[in-house]
Amino acid sequence: MFKPEDAVGDVVTRFPGAANVFRAYGVDFCCGGHRSLAEAVKERGISVDELVAEINQQYAEAKARAQQDVDWLVQPLHDLVDHIVNEHHAYLHTTLPVMSELVTKILRVHGAHHPELAKVHRLFHELKTDFEQHLIEEETNLFPRVIAWSRAAEGETSGEAAEPVDLDALVRDLEALEADHDRTGTLLKELRQVTDGYSVPADGCGTYHYVFQKLEEIEGKTFIHVHLENNVLFPRLRANQTQQAG
Repeated sequence: MFKPEDAVGDVVTRFPGAANVFRAYGVDFCCGGHRSLAEAVKERGISVDELVAEINQQYAEAKARAQQDVDWLVQPLHDLVDHIVNEHHAYLHTTLPVMSELVTKILRVHGAHHPELAKVHRLFHELKTDFEQHLIEEETNLFPRVIAWSRAAEGETSGEAAEPVDLDALVRDLEALEADHDRTGTLLKELRQVTDGYSVPADGCGTYHYVFQKLEEIEGKTFIHVHLENNVLFPRLRANQTQQAG
């Protein structure tokens, strides 16, 4: 069972279904994953006892249904990286270009009566650019090294022996990626604020509704995506670095 002093990120790591509870309560569990549940709810004006009770209830129900979520704390790191790329990167690669066109469309159609859409357009495209650069960095630089290191650590080799991966250098590169995640979290918070929690105005068309729905979906999936990196992948790499140094 979970307690108020448990860290937000640890709760989602142990019980991924808690992500839905945090989203419903507006609690940041990716960039703010290091905070305790009690600390995280202060800025939201939420009862920590109410939040903990909700999480524990859903956790008990999940266990009763015998739901078997993948425990990424023990799976090989290369499997975790494959999951992040195939599940979360693939989603962004597919979704961002389409959303770029639609966000531009609702600005063109509704911008005269809803000037806040100009800010939505700007924030989304800042987010899109940041994502694209971030995914390239991970897919071409960081993740291939993580996979190579993980497979070597698991004793998996193929073909000629590869040059050993410098784990210290790999861990140093995590700081820039964590800074990217902080900026992403800030942009998502601004998008939620400027849209009043993705509330569609009375004169909003079908595309308007769809765009706001998808923006909120991007937010939710990004929280899980960043959580897997900030609270699972990166700490595991750092733990291996410490173990290797010892």
